[in-house]
Amino acid sequence: MFVKEEPYYPPIIDKRTKIEGDYSNVVLHNACSIYYGALLVAYDKIEIGCNTAIAYGVTIITSANPDPHNLLFKKYGRTHSPVIIGNNCWICANVTILQGVSIGECCVVGAGAVVTKDIPPYSLAVGVPAKVVKKFQDLEEMMKWHSNKEK
Repeated sequence: MFVKEEPYYPPIIDKRTKIEGDYSNVVLHNACSIYYGALLVAYDKIEIGCNTAIAYGVTIITSANPDPHNLLFKKYGRTHSPVIIGNNCWICANVTILQGVSIGECCVVGAGAVVTKDIPPYSLAVGVPAKVVKKFQDLEEMMKWHSNKEK
């Protein structure tokens, strides 16, 4: 489902993006982008905010369960919960985002990270499992820090 804010800029979704589950669970806001090789397992809601970039090979999972014939199924069963990604985020290549996670606005999640817990707004998170390594007060502070890193 596309959310049409004004002015409207349609999401960009590479045709090689795979959505498993219910397409109606995927909510895409203005100008978000999803690049090739992404996998969205949408058995619960996946919401991607305005201007958010989902890079190559990202996996977003809203459900988990062992095979029903597996003995662990009796203990764990099927679980599912939404994934919410805020506005103006950059989810770098080959990141995995697990069920029930919220990522605040203006976050960067470094390549290859596995996001198992919420990430607060204006954060840089990296690693397996993903950890916040830098937290900013606002977008201005974040941009200033990034400018200084380029020098």
